[in-house]
This record gives sequence, C-alpha cells and structure tokens, in this order.
Amino acid sequence: MIKKNLIILLLFAYLSLFLIILISPIKSDKSDYLSGVIFSIILMLIFLIGVSSFRVNKKIIIRLENIPSSNLEYFSLSVIAFLSSFISINFYTGKSIDVVFANILLGYSNYNDYQNYFEQNILGLPIHLKVMGIISQVATKSICLYFAFKFFLFDNEKNKFKLTMVFLMFVSYVIFSLARGTFFEIFEISIILIFILFVRIKNVTNFLISRNNILVLGFVIIILSMYQHNINLRYGEAEVDLCISRLICYDEDFILPAIGKLFTKLMGYFGFPFLYMSQFLEEYMFYSLVNFTTLMLPFSPITADISPRFLCDASFDCGASWSPFIEKIIINFGLPFSLVIIFLIGFIYSMVLSVNNLRIIHLIFIYYIFLFVFSLPINDFIYSVSSNAIIFSVSALYVLWFKFYKNVKFN
Repeated sequence: MIKKNLIILLLFAYLSLFLIILISPIKSDKSDYLSGVIFSIILMLIFLIGVSSFRVNKKIIIRLENIPSSNLEYFSLSVIAFLSSFISINFYTGKSIDVVFANILLGYSNYNDYQNYFEQNILGLPIHLKVMGIISQVATKSICLYFAFKFFLFDNEKNKFKLTMVFLMFVSYVIFSLARGTFFEIFEISIILIFILFVRIKNVTNFLISRNNILVLGFVIIILSMYQHNINLRYGEAEVDLCISRLICYDEDFILPAIGKLFTKLMGYFGFPFLYMSQFLEEYMFYSLVNFTTLMLPFSPITADISPRFLCDASFDCGASWSPFIEKIIINFGLPFSLVIIFLIGFIYSMVLSVNNLRIIHLIFIYYIFLFVFSLPINDFIYSVSSNAIIFSVSALYVLWFKFYKNVKFN
C-alpha cells in the first residue's frame, strides 16, 4: 500500500506542476512548454516501468517497526539540531541568530546579505574549509528527517512533549531558511510532511473524498501565503510589470491580480524548467545530428564543451529561474544511460519497498528517491544541496549494502 500511495503522490506532484503552467496568467504561448511536458511524462513512465519490473512471488505485508524513544532522546537531539543550525547560520551568512531575528522583526529580508556574503566568503573556499558548515547542515537536516519519520510513523508511545520537540527540530531548520532569506527549507519540510502523510494513509481514495483533504488544502494555502510573503520581503512591492525573465511576464489583464502574480512567481521555479527543457530538446538536442550524437554519449562537458544551464549563457533568457535536473543528468551521462538510471531508480524503489519490516533508514532512502524523481523536470534538489547529497548517498549505501553484501532478505 505504501508503494501505491507514494506513486499516487508522485503523480499528483507532476499534475500540480502541469496545472501551474496551465493556470498561470502569463503572456507567452503555453504551447512552447509542450515538448518539456511530454518529455517529463516519458521520464515518469520509464520510472514506473522500473517500479513494475521488480516482482515478488508472494503478497507483501509491510510493517513499520515500533521504535519507542524516551522524552530525553527527543529533547537532546532537538538541542543538537538548534546548535548545529546556529553553526550553519554563522558559517553561511556570517550573522548571529539575534541579528537574523532582528532583521525579520524589522521586516527586512536577509536574502541579499546572504548572497553577498556567500559570494565573497564561501563560494571560492576549498572543500576542506567548508567541512564545518556542511557537517552542521547535515546534522540539522538528518535529525529533522529521522525524528519526523520516527515520531509520526514508528513511535507508538507518542506524547505532547515529543511532538513539541519534533516541532522545535523543524523550527531549527526553518531558522536557517530565514537567515538566508530563502524558502527552500520550508519547501523541503512541506514535502517531508506530505510524504509522511501518504505513508500513513491506508486508503488514498477514501482520504481524497473525506474532509481530511481540506486540512491538506489549508496547509498548502498557508505555505503559498508564506512563500508570497517571503518573495515580497525579498523584492518589495516595486514590481509593476512582473517578469521572471523576458520569456515569462504576468498578464496585467488577469481578473485576480493577487492569485495571478502568485502563480506567475511560481512559474519561475516550477514552470520555467519545462520551457527550458523544450528549448533544450528542440533547439539543441534535435537541432542537428551532431548535437544529438553528442548527447547520446556521456561526458558532454568534455566532448562538446557544454554544461548545465548552458542555454542561459546564449540568447535564452533564464533570469533567476531554475533549470531541469534531467538536463544535468543527460549532459553528464548521455541520454540512453540517463534513461537507464531512471529505470533503475524505479526498480530499486520497488525492491526496497518489498521489505516486510521497514526501518527509518529505508523510508529516508525512499523519500530521497521520491525527491529525485520529482525534481527531474524542475531542478536538482539532491546534488546541488550538499546535505541532501550526503544523506541520500549514506542511506543508499546502507540500504544497498545490507541487501547485496549482508544478505538481508528482501522478498
């Protein structure tokens, strides 16, 4: 049931991306996005073929092991989460926590300060000088992930104190987001909570027709309102002709300006990558036989001197928008092997969910597979974020090690 639920969630996620493109009141022609949308559907189908390729000979009854923990454990790890978050904030922004909150109370976005500090002090540092910042970020995120999964899915001895500690763990992660003036960490927490919800649901159909989905809708509205507020703080109210780039501009004739501007801003993150992918396919990959042949082979940065977002350096105006994760994969591994990778990701997803007694590490790994597939058409949420790359890699090594080398039985 968990496997089916998460596939449904993934399909809902892709459908939401398509709806953002369809609903957004922008001046450009929506047909320009079609190639990117079709290609993303093909990627999803390849993943689903991989999922269905792993078959078992008997019905699997998946159980979530009960892993009770003391209040002291929850409290101790919440303190560590806060301490590591404060270290991350100081490392990546150069600010103390009191300055961060003072700016927030004054209605001042920390985004520009963070960008300037990061560019001048962090960007050019060798990796060994970034270790402390990376470790502290991994610590905060892994604690939040582990205890969110543990409390909501594995701990049968829940109480209000533990719930408060989990909430504070999330707060420690959100503070890092506020210190940078970004929304990414809040976006991640939203995905984690919705992922956990779909793991817990026993019958998705009943849930969707019940009143409970109103709570999910309310949660989404709150998150979108927070996103809108964050963007307004960052850029102010000076935007008259709202353009994400020259290719995505708000249509002032739209009858609901507040909603229209919100969806136009969302287009910069979740819609523009489909336009970029269409351009990548039509104006580069299939533009000439030489280009097509180049992208059939791995290591395109060496053979063709191209890199992710290379179209942005040409005449294609990307602005500050995201570009699709799949472009990076194709450029580095070639199209055929990229499709093989997506197939294998689906196969491994299905294989891991054949474990009778799922542990927290299994679901953390499955969460990152979900995030990987979701990010394919929009942006690299895995390897562009060092903490995600490390946690994903460690969870993958652990799960696959015990599968292939420790002979743990997967049905």
